[in-house]
Amino acid sequence: MEIVEVNSSAIAEIGYEDGVLMIRFHAQYKPYYFPNVSEQLFKAFLSAQSKGKFFNEHIKDKYMPLP
Repeated sequence: MEIVEVNSSAIAEIGYEDGVLMIRFHAQYKPYYFPNVSEQLFKAFLSAQSKGKFFNEHIKDKYMPLP
């Protein structure tokens, strides 16, 4: 999985591989893995001006992280 550091006050890194989106928040060391995410959504997330807002609007409560 390629991991990308992002410029965000809430999110430190995101990554994507084979339909799984990885997000690591600044407030926590442990990354979260969200399955069944399209590559198109990942690319939109990468290019979003506000990563936190994009997460809240398009990922949170729509995709369940793996346990």
